[in-house]
Amino acid sequence: MTRVSFCREGASCRFSCVGHAFDERVCAAASALCMALTGRLETLEEAGQAVIEEAAAVPGELRLRFRALLGEDLPGVLAAVETVLAGFLAVERLYPGELEVE
Repeated sequence: MTRVSFCREGASCRFSCVGHAFDERVCAAASALCMALTGRLETLEEAGQAVIEEAAAVPGELRLRFRALLGEDLPGVLAAVETVLAGFLAVERLYPGELEVE
């Protein structure tokens, strides 16, 4: 089972994707979505709109803590997360029991 979670903690946001699914398609989708979020956050960081405060990635686990640099940058950061979470929710619907969004 792969578990995905996102929460806001004050000015910071936390995202995690932990575990393995039995179905290779679920693992591939989870990996692609994690890479998409990480890539977008890195682009926002390079543009001076976000900072990645913590990033830990090992096989089967990604944990990120990040924040927008200014209040006006928050919608762009949250849009990236919402888009990726929508992808995870779609995978959860297609493959129940393989992936859970908390």
